[in-house]
Amino acid sequence: LIACGAIIYSLPKITTVSVVQTQKVSSSIVAESAKEFIVTDTDPTVLRQKIGIAISALMPTAESAVYVYLTDHSRGGATIIPAVDFLSRIDVHAPDSFKRLLIPRWMIGEIASGPTLETPYLLFEVTEYTDAAAGMIAWETKLFDDLYDVLSIDAGAHPELFTGRFSSDVIANKYVRVLRQTDGTVGLVYGFLNDTTIGISTSTEGFSALVAQFFAKRS
Repeated sequence: LIACGAIIYSLPKITTVSVVQTQKVSSSIVAESAKEFIVTDTDPTVLRQKIGIAISALMPTAESAVYVYLTDHSRGGATIIPAVDFLSRIDVHAPDSFKRLLIPRWMIGEIASGPTLETPYLLFEVTEYTDAAAGMIAWETKLFDDLYDVLSIDAGAHPELFTGRFSSDVIANKYVRVLRQTDGTVGLVYGFLNDTTIGISTSTEGFSALVAQFFAKRS
């Protein structure tokens, strides 16, 4: 669709499935549902924007999380897209050394971070902490550029996030790296939930909810 000279992408067709009934889909956190997102776009910019639209429409219920899993149907069957392939398809600037540490399972979705607040999130799993942490630090200069549209962030309202620098903080008893808006509000935050799981969110409340859901699975 085209409106006022700007291209507006319609909501991609996604299929809702039960996490329990979907044997090939596994999650790192407790999730009430999963939705298939069939990847048809080869343009990274278009793909990032369409994923962001799909994520913003998820609307999890209170104290829960939902996510989409990306699939490729180009070879006949449905193949779940692994983490490193996802990053390649959206054309990010993550160091190759970091990508080599990724295991296939990853998650992108939305989590209820308050009674009327839903926050997008990303989860990656890695094989080793030290080099993965170094890789994330190296990625920081381009992290916001690479992920803002995937995570449905209104970058136009906060252009300072493109040139801002991450700083260290603690959220939900986790050491995190935070990119803040001019007024101090969190624009993007990431941290290790344990030695092999990286959580990325767009707010303090969202990251805290992500930590809670992650450890709820282990309780």
